[in-house]
Amino acid sequence: MRAVARASFALLLIGAFFSGSEPGAAVESVPPALQLDGAAWSVDVFGAVTRGTLVERWTNAADDTRDATFWCVAPPAASRCAVRAETTGGEPAPTIHGDRVPDSSPDPSGPRSGRTGKVVRRGGVAAASVSVPPGASVVVRSEFDAPLSYAGGEFVLRLPASARGTAPWAPVAAVSVEVYHDDSIVVRASSPTTDLYSDFTGGSTVVTPAEGLVPADRDLVVRLLVGAEREPTLLGYSIADAEDPDVREVVAVLAPPLVPGGGSVRAKEIVFVIDTSGSMAKDGKIEQARRAVVACLDKLAPSDRFNIFEFDESFSAFRQEPADASEASRLDASRWLQARVANGKTLLAPALTAVFAAPAPRDLHPMVVIVTDGVMHDEAAAMERLRTGLAERRLFVLGIGEDVSGDTIRAMAAIGRGTAAFATDAASLAGSLGSLFDSVADPVAWDLAVDWGAAELESVEPARLPDLYAGRPVTLRARVRGGVPASFTVRGVTTRGERTFTAPIRAVEAE
Repeated sequence: MRAVARASFALLLIGAFFSGSEPGAAVESVPPALQLDGAAWSVDVFGAVTRGTLVERWTNAADDTRDATFWCVAPPAASRCAVRAETTGGEPAPTIHGDRVPDSSPDPSGPRSGRTGKVVRRGGVAAASVSVPPGASVVVRSEFDAPLSYAGGEFVLRLPASARGTAPWAPVAAVSVEVYHDDSIVVRASSPTTDLYSDFTGGSTVVTPAEGLVPADRDLVVRLLVGAEREPTLLGYSIADAEDPDVREVVAVLAPPLVPGGGSVRAKEIVFVIDTSGSMAKDGKIEQARRAVVACLDKLAPSDRFNIFEFDESFSAFRQEPADASEASRLDASRWLQARVANGKTLLAPALTAVFAAPAPRDLHPMVVIVTDGVMHDEAAAMERLRTGLAERRLFVLGIGEDVSGDTIRAMAAIGRGTAAFATDAASLAGSLGSLFDSVADPVAWDLAVDWGAAELESVEPARLPDLYAGRPVTLRARVRGGVPASFTVRGVTTRGERTFTAPIRAVEAE
């Protein structure tokens, strides 16, 4: 396969990149005597999932042996990250392995021995420690699995800098990103920092920097426009499991149309439920929340409807019934929000009871957006109210600051086939809510269900499919034991009625 060939080619390039005597970049836990000769990224893209490798070559220019620790380099959202380090030349040394562990998982033993070297973990990221004799080199290989983010109608791949530090020189990196698809799919690649060259050769598009190499001391962002022009597109891949030869991982992506046609977007009824408890007065969060909601209202289509609830120890509503999205209604809503004062405890359940008092509309896409910054004093009651009252409404939740329980926010969104998003502080609140709203503002297909045929499924995530929005694809991952079906089907509802999307499941033997 081309992916294997590219990885081998990258190893050959490493030795030719840089052999001067200038000092190496200052990398944490890597002695200054070790200089980075070069690096090479090789990334395979399957729908919204990537598997990649970074190969670096470091050389010990000192007259004595130096101990070095190499942390795994991978995109921030990597679900798996492993690192190996192996010396070449000089005194032989063993290959050391490390594996990424979830950030929330305790390290059972701290640093642990690994043959004659050791593997350490910090912050959920693996590292390999190895001794490098004088004049010897060490090849460090970071491997990862990571989802692609999606913003502005494009998949976004961020490859972090290999060499970090303040050295005035920049070692270079080769980059090759291979996107697997058939000829019915459009793939366009761009980067804000470098020109890219794309080559479709049948079965995949290979994306490389136009000038061949890029600096290795800065992040590289690759944006991928993937899909069909006017219709949703279903893509399916099966990838061999690294540990069990009888299991394959199936990755399926239902991508929105690149240009949604007229009449293909469903009108919506959206209810904002805004936390106005006392903690929202800190750092101007309540003011930022007001502005963010008003900005979202200004993006509503004339056929949409909306309402706003605010809650602390009690709650109140902007209107008894949802309002149309006219300019007059939006202006009234802005004035109403300006009069809200932040005080009291965080009690969400009573507000949810009021929101769910009326049945969800059948002619509009029913959506609820909750914005909160604190630990709910009635969490159990609020979760129960969501489970029993949400019905066909879709739920999206924005958590603000460090006091929010991430697990609770994600669990709430999962109940409503929606999404959890987070803002680190007041300054990022408007941007986070705006991005969340933009990603789900245009419903394209809903009530989705997948038909796997006779496949023996070990697991499927998510268990309940979310809806397809023009700003957000649907990604499904399943582990299949035994034979993988040749194709699969996703059924859903659109503005044109019920639709069936069918795609072959393409077997890819990625490295």
